[in-house]
Amino acid sequence: MKTKNRFLTITFCLFGCFLTTTAMSQSVTNSSFSYQGELTDNGSPANDDYDMIVSMLDGNSTVVGTPSTHLNVVVENGLFNLDVFFSFAAFDGFENYFFEVSVRKSSVGGAYTVLSPLQTMQAVPLATNLTNGSATTGQVLTFNGFQWAPSAAEPSPWTVNGSVLEYNNDVAVGTTTSSHRLTIKADTDNKALRLIGDSGSFGHGARLNFGDAERAYIDEDVDDHLTIHAFTGVSVTVSNTGNANLLAYIYGFSNSDGTIITGKSSTGFSVTQEATGRYRINISDTTINNNYIAIASLNSSSPKFTTVVVANDLFRIYVWDSNGNPSNHAFQFVVYRK
Repeated sequence: MKTKNRFLTITFCLFGCFLTTTAMSQSVTNSSFSYQGELTDNGSPANDDYDMIVSMLDGNSTVVGTPSTHLNVVVENGLFNLDVFFSFAAFDGFENYFFEVSVRKSSVGGAYTVLSPLQTMQAVPLATNLTNGSATTGQVLTFNGFQWAPSAAEPSPWTVNGSVLEYNNDVAVGTTTSSHRLTIKADTDNKALRLIGDSGSFGHGARLNFGDAERAYIDEDVDDHLTIHAFTGVSVTVSNTGNANLLAYIYGFSNSDGTIITGKSSTGFSVTQEATGRYRINISDTTINNNYIAIASLNSSSPKFTTVVVANDLFRIYVWDSNGNPSNHAFQFVVYRK
């Protein structure tokens, strides 16, 4: 009998029956695949039962893995199909592999006839190595340049605690170094950080808090206007400028009749309404004059104006309406000592 592989077509089928993973049982997928070909016997399509052995060879013609043996394969009109399985370890991806097919007629037995030429293994059987990689729960597949292999997953430095994402080390954005818990380096447009609130069409209302309470913060209370809130005072320090440094001496929040709502002073102070739109800040220190600077602002969105005048060791705050007439209004103020 003269048996040859006149035309051998190899197709790799990686679907349902060959690569099956059941989610309920968490079964591991094997690396079997479908090998389809055409066999001729003395130049005519074979029609009989044949025994076949499919071996995988490396570039040195050395058998790799375990040959896949198939007995009594039904060949009709020259066509046959095999479910080939070598072993998972064979698919390492480091070199090219080839198929060697040997056949004999089942009814005759005896020696096998080796078909030629060898068939080059295509990409899909190699890809079966990616289906699970023998990975276990908690492992991931990593690529080493030739193949994917299971390895332990790198632990995340972040911890999810309810709705909070926690991290207990320094964070650097836009730079590789950080000297603080959070370092943000601006890009070429000097845009490093933006806070957007949920108020109005321009997104004002954002707040930057300090400390563990709502007592010290900066917020954009109205569009394009920042307000500094500090329960125990505000200090402005400019390094290496001698007596240009400013320290908050007293501060307060007064009603329109002069009664103090909140405030603090190391020496004591009071507010007196002297006339409509005119308030006097009385401070126990009698050496005010040029040693102090006062700033006042109004808690109002309507057009009103204020100014501060220092005279005879007293601070006077004047308030006017939009028409230039004196007007009573609540105000807040800070007195800085040089």
